[in-house]
Amino acid sequence: MAPVWWLWIPITLVASSAQTIRNATQRHLQELGTLGATFVRFAFAIPFAVVWFVLLGIFIDTPQLSFSSTYFAWLSLGALS
Repeated sequence: MAPVWWLWIPITLVASSAQTIRNATQRHLQELGTLGATFVRFAFAIPFAVVWFVLLGIFIDTPQLSFSSTYFAWLSLGALS
């Protein structure tokens, strides 16, 4: 497989477009406050993250991820911190 060093260009363009749309949408949510705006920020990103993860799994020949108990221990420690 040839290296795709140029892939950062469309990723950056899509990310900046999504950021612009999110900012425009968030202006209408001022009555929610900062907590609501933060939730919208994360909720808006979840579908894009899932699509990106699925596309990586389809197009890149890598082994499937496996999560160990050590992973979840560090994840919990980071979440609590």
